[in-house]
Amino acid sequence: MGDIFLNFQDAYISEMGDMFVSSNGCNGLFKIHDGNNSFIGRFSNGLTDVQYLHKAVLKRKNTLFFVPTFGNVIDTYCIESGKFGNVCFAELNNKWTTTNVVINDDILFLPRNLEDYSFTFNMLKGEYKRIEWLEEELKKILKENPNAELYYATYYEGEVYAPIRSGNGILKIDLNSEKIFVLKPDIGNRNMYTIDINNGMAWITQEDKNSVLTVDIERNVWNELFIDKDIQDTFIPYNKIFFVADKAVIVSRKSGSLYVVDKDTFEYKKITLDGEIEDKNMASTIWFYGGRTEENKLILYPSRVDKCVELDVDNCEVHYMNTGNISYGNIINYNDNILYENRLIGIQDLINNINAI
Repeated sequence: MGDIFLNFQDAYISEMGDMFVSSNGCNGLFKIHDGNNSFIGRFSNGLTDVQYLHKAVLKRKNTLFFVPTFGNVIDTYCIESGKFGNVCFAELNNKWTTTNVVINDDILFLPRNLEDYSFTFNMLKGEYKRIEWLEEELKKILKENPNAELYYATYYEGEVYAPIRSGNGILKIDLNSEKIFVLKPDIGNRNMYTIDINNGMAWITQEDKNSVLTVDIERNVWNELFIDKDIQDTFIPYNKIFFVADKAVIVSRKSGSLYVVDKDTFEYKKITLDGEIEDKNMASTIWFYGGRTEENKLILYPSRVDKCVELDVDNCEVHYMNTGNISYGNIINYNDNILYENRLIGIQDLINNINAI
């Protein structure tokens, strides 16, 4: 295979500005510095012919945790020692898919299929535990709506909120009282997709409408915003939404536009990314996989191009950061050599790595 773009769903950015990323195209960890990337190594899960292996990366002490897009393994990388490891949830099958929420040092895993497991994983202890009461409650929702699924979720002031795909509502989970509620819209049936919350107001994108929903999560009062009525695409027209400082940033599914919206007046500025982010061959299929907020900035990770997008919401300026190309042929050969240097580590070694200073 020839050189292709290095793209990914999430990144850890160090204080020095280095980006640690898991490639969408292979089992490989990379570091990006000043627009150039270097191959660190292959994750120790033993997988070879894989794509979209990890959808999130988190750091605790000196260890990076890579959350799976599919499967039952959290991969780890110790920045200090350079060792790879993993934690396998043996009772789960390897086709399991989830949405995940970070709560302090825990990762809460909610099942896409409501019949599957719910559990938390503590990154400092390297331990996980089932949440059986939540599993039973989710099965009740599935009984009422057999097509219900969970794709995205967010954590806000002690509670977890997750749009119920094909379920016409937002799941509200109170982990302390062990109760769940469903916030139902009073503006007709809606197929909700992604969510973010600021100051008690949830903003939700929809899977089949070019409008954004808002709801007061305490009073269950709903509203509908038509951000850009010129958008004709009604299949996931907006696939991401982020609160950055005091603004909401709505991301179009395709690479054409970002909308910086005042959360109080709903006035917005449309930012067109022009040709900088365009894949000349497959422009219609470019997605923004994910992103991170840092103070007044939003960093987005798009597919099929060799650039990340950095948006400053104060002045609505956009900067582009190169990620570089990679050659999978070279990586495979390199992996075959360095696999003798890396080793699978057990849970105690993982805990030792995490606790190392």
